Amino acid sequence: MWVYIAIASIIVIALAWFSIVLVSARLRQTPTQTMLDLEKAVEYVAENLPEEITMRVTHDEVRLLLRWQITYFRKKGVASYGDIDIEAEMAALRNNVIVTHEDDLVDELIRRSEHPKLDIEVVDIVCITDLVNKYMKEIGAIGDEISKT
Repeated sequence: MWVYIAIASIIVIALAWFSIVLVSARLRQTPTQTMLDLEKAVEYVAENLPEEITMRVTHDEVRLLLRWQITYFRKKGVASYGDIDIEAEMAALRNNVIVTHEDDLVDELIRRSEHPKLDIEVVDIVCITDLVNKYMKEIGAIGDEISKT
């Protein structure tokens, strides 16, 4: 009887150890996710904008540009709105290597700002985009630039 209990214990311990190793290996390969708090990002940008731009641009306009920037990143497959974001997942599956350039982002924001006829100048968009990218790098949401070799 004790032999069967010993064998059963060894099997259970071996299965538990195997499960832990398997899950640990999977977690090591899973990239970390960074959550962006929209209001904190807006506050960061508002606090760091040059004074002349602060006089022209409201918090709501900064928030709108930030939302558009996140939408742009979703379409590229590098951001999502949460657990299940089919558009972001499909974009990520289409692209093995995702490369975005700030100029493309700025062009997209300029194009989008023309439709609702926002009173935002191009220099405002560039400055806001630069500050948002700086904030995202600080919280770990954006990685380093890829250098050409």
